[in-house]
Amino acid sequence: MSDGRGTFTIGRNEDIAWAIALCAQLGDAELLRAVRCEVINLEEVARGALVPTKILEESLLSMITIIGRDDLCFTGPAAWPATRRLFRWAPAAMIHGSGADASAYQMVVAMALQCGRFC
Repeated sequence: MSDGRGTFTIGRNEDIAWAIALCAQLGDAELLRAVRCEVINLEEVARGALVPTKILEESLLSMITIIGRDDLCFTGPAAWPATRRLFRWAPAAMIHGSGADASAYQMVVAMALQCGRFC
């Protein structure tokens, strides 16, 4: 559920299954499958929002953070409030703007498992 600050949390397996079905055609279902299998934590943040430090620091699993995807605003990472914090937090990042293809998200999951933190 939304916390009103631009973040959204899905906690129950039934909700994750519903989101996978909804997103399957977009490719990002790969991320939700990894969440369901409890391999990663996933945090998605609206372009103008900050990622709460508590969420970043308390994750026991590899963590992926996504900022402002598919919102058709082409400002780039310099305009995202979360960028500075995330780039300090994560040893690796990918700026991806070529659409939500499954192979890109599979690579993101693999990188998160390797690095522990990925944005």
